[in-house]
Amino acid sequence: MPGGSDSAFWPAEPDATVPGVITVGVDLGAEPKRTAAAMLQWRSDGVELLELLTVADDEAILDLALQADKTGIDCPLGWSDDFVEFVNAHHTGLVPSTPVDANARKPLRYRATDLHLIDEKVGRPLSVSSDLIAVPAMRAAGLLASMARAGIEVDRAGVTGGVAETYPAAAIRHWKLDEGRYKGSDHLDTLAIMVGRLRKAFRGRLDLGAHRDTIRKSDDAFDAVMCALVARATLIYRGTAQIPQGLVQRARREGWIAVPTCRLDELIAPVEYQSSH
Repeated sequence: MPGGSDSAFWPAEPDATVPGVITVGVDLGAEPKRTAAAMLQWRSDGVELLELLTVADDEAILDLALQADKTGIDCPLGWSDDFVEFVNAHHTGLVPSTPVDANARKPLRYRATDLHLIDEKVGRPLSVSSDLIAVPAMRAAGLLASMARAGIEVDRAGVTGGVAETYPAAAIRHWKLDEGRYKGSDHLDTLAIMVGRLRKAFRGRLDLGAHRDTIRKSDDAFDAVMCALVARATLIYRGTAQIPQGLVQRARREGWIAVPTCRLDELIAPVEYQSSH
């Protein structure tokens, strides 16, 4: 893991628009058939969707991640400190006997990043300890271990290294792409509208290539593309929100959701870094 500083931060300077920068997005499900992965290549004049998988096993994800500068994963990358301590205490018979009410259960159910997003009214992520998202999170834990063994630096806070935790719902709202419910075969018209808004926001500089129809018909594929876009945002100066001071080290254990703060077109042409030195 990176050093021990626990202050708020963002990348010290922007990732310049160097031709060939690649980001990957993964909408991680419990099984490969519910998992989509997208690879974007960023150039000075636009971005191209190079690859789009609607079924992706761990091997395929790892292969894409090894080619990427950053991989955004839509799945919790850890469990809350309080939950881990609670489970360990239960194993040793040291759980307090006092009743646990709904408010007291919050830190057991939600991580610091989840509670922060709820407080900021950015979204309400699923609980990794008490909702079905826990099953994909188990897969994510193994995937992160495989990435680390393959030489990818894994910082669950997403500050350094090649991985970031993403939350498409928050990105969709920030970039004003939302049009209502878009998941499922009954909402393909809505999904198509959102894809149209995405292309319009890039002002003709987003090339979906042969994958255009797929992204219009698969919400998993659309979410994977969103994850790859957020991964790009983490690479540019102030492209995502800072982690509040005092939570950095906790984020490196629990994971931290990257929330974009920039416009979509700024992903291609990041704002210039103004050094204070």
